[in-house]
Amino acid sequence: ARFLQVLGACDLMLDTCHWSGGNTALDALFAGLPMVAEASRFMRGRQSAAMLGLAGLDHAVATGLPDYGERARAVLEGPRSDWARAFEAATADRGALAALCGHVRNGLAEPPKKAYACRPNPAPTA
Repeated sequence: ARFLQVLGACDLMLDTCHWSGGNTALDALFAGLPMVAEASRFMRGRQSAAMLGLAGLDHAVATGLPDYGERARAVLEGPRSDWARAFEAATADRGALAALCGHVRNGLAEPPKKAYACRPNPAPTA
């Protein structure tokens, strides 16, 4: 509860580059806190960007570090109404959170596309 109070006192959350905030990003969406994220090369750095996309906030996703500062300034200077709508979308039955849960459920329900077999270690030779 205290962390959500801290988020409520902030003007902007800057998602870490190369390693997304994950739960912190979800908390920011629920708090209506504007956020900027970068969709980095690896999945670990794309979670917050994906959440923003699901919430209809693609304008807050940077395409690289030079773009990151520009997006942060634009989000700070822009209307907060986008973020209030993001909260509504994140909590609606068909909003971002429902879509995220659906993607997770679908991923868990589908069998792996490729099976990996473990090879036993060879016996040591004397």
